[in-house]
Amino acid sequence: MYLIFRILALLIGYGFGMIQIAYIIGKIKGIDIREHGSGNAGTTNVVRVLGFKTGFFVFVVDILKAVAAFLVIVAIFPEQGVVAGIYAGLGVVLGHCFPFYLNFRGGKGMASTAGLIIVIDPLMGLTIMAVGVGVVIFTRYVSLASLIVIVITPLFLYIYAFPTEVVLVSVGIGTICFYMHRGNIGRLIKGTERKIFDKTAK
Repeated sequence: MYLIFRILALLIGYGFGMIQIAYIIGKIKGIDIREHGSGNAGTTNVVRVLGFKTGFFVFVVDILKAVAAFLVIVAIFPEQGVVAGIYAGLGVVLGHCFPFYLNFRGGKGMASTAGLIIVIDPLMGLTIMAVGVGVVIFTRYVSLASLIVIVITPLFLYIYAFPTEVVLVSVGIGTICFYMHRGNIGRLIKGTERKIFDKTAK
């Protein structure tokens, strides 16, 4: 049982994560979103290539798939609670970033991470998201906001006294997201990272 619920949570989460809505919407509109803009199948690139309304829809769906996976797993393993839920969240991020049917080329996992943070604790999650939104407003760098959210999430989980395992898994999720943002990090360091609504941005 110790391993079973974690493995099942990861697998179910991965299934939810593979609902690659950015790719699906792109195909409906006659393009492979991964061949345009930054080549990323995620919210920011959809905003740049297909517009704000489409990007916002993608953002909401990517949030909801993490919320749904979390709630499904917690319903299946209520005694495990948030521990089971965060493994589902990890699975969602893996499925979103590395969908096997798209040759493991997906998005960067931030919208799904946001959904996971919010469903774990709405007040905490909205506080963290407010920090991220503030960074975007003042800098217009979505990537910088994402990286800051990744860093502060484990700290908030620790402060809110969540189980150590939950904090550690959140670090793992953050590590994946950092890896997916490695190009952005390089451009931020070089000062060449472009800003939100710049359609030529990476």
